Amino acid sequence: MTESPRGVTVIICCHDSSKRLGPTLEHLAAQRASGNIPWEVLVIDNASSDGTAELARAVWPAGHPAPLRVIGESRLGLSYARERGLAEAAYEYVSFVDDDNRVGPEWIRTVCDVFDRAGEVGACGGAIEAVLEAEAPRWFSQYEHNFAVGNRGPVGRYTTYYEIWGAGLSLRRSAWEQLRQAGFSPCLTDRRGKGLSSGGDTELCAALTMLGWKLWYDPRLRLEHCMPSGRLTWSYLRRLWRSFGYASVALGWYGYALRGRPATWEEAFRRTWIFNVLWCVYWLARRGSALLTEKEGSSEQIFAESVLGKAQALLSGFRAYHQGAEKVQKLCQAAAGPANGRTPGFAVSRSAEG
Repeated sequence: MTESPRGVTVIICCHDSSKRLGPTLEHLAAQRASGNIPWEVLVIDNASSDGTAELARAVWPAGHPAPLRVIGESRLGLSYARERGLAEAAYEYVSFVDDDNRVGPEWIRTVCDVFDRAGEVGACGGAIEAVLEAEAPRWFSQYEHNFAVGNRGPVGRYTTYYEIWGAGLSLRRSAWEQLRQAGFSPCLTDRRGKGLSSGGDTELCAALTMLGWKLWYDPRLRLEHCMPSGRLTWSYLRRLWRSFGYASVALGWYGYALRGRPATWEEAFRRTWIFNVLWCVYWLARRGSALLTEKEGSSEQIFAESVLGKAQALLSGFRAYHQGAEKVQKLCQAAAGPANGRTPGFAVSRSAEG
């Protein structure tokens, strides 16, 4: 497959981001990129109505070696914005930076170094530090990973698809093109406006794993994630976990496909729509009362939210569930075909079954 020119395209997907985007662009503009690494910044204006595009153009320094382009995407949804950015990217290495992220000064160099050194790596991520607008609640450290905050250790290593966050996710554009040729289209739209739909980043990494690409964690890829006080509430975390539960149904299809054919009839049954529905009903009947009280810090309560979210996704019905699972299975079969020239990576995933 023909690769794009060597270099880095930074993609910032924005929906009404004018109050957050300025510092993000300022940190990118301060990159210490060496002269032999061409790079650019794409701001994907995803149906904004607050002057996001105008602010981006005003903040980016005139005459900066890296050009900035603002591109509109009218379909609301983070996955759509990512797809548009990938279609417009000029370079082979693509790095997604959120509108509330502040990357370190060596970000461009490090992204390029990771992919230059390891041709088998299709995507990579790094360590994320929280910058909080208000004092952290007492439970924050226990759940910081849910806010795309934390690190996976001090040493670079291969990792799994559920350990890379969308904030700072970098990938090869040729790997994305290979996915598209294999028939990939996301089951999850990820964030949509102010909604908390999620999981698109995990789905993308799972699909790359199907095609045999490896994933890499590198602690040199450091960024700050700035969070307003509105996100540091128990009610926000509850909503977040409900969205995780909703996404777990589609992500479960990837887990099933990557594990291969079930070894027993019990395992096969656990993958069915009816089993997952019965499991949710049983769990909520026994412990769903945890949803009815405001017990800040209760792990049972937020897990109950995830079960409720999963149940809501399953309400789409047997037919939709079966079609989604079949869609992912077909992608897995296409990835295993000789035309792709790669060996699928059948890594074991976390179960989506509660």
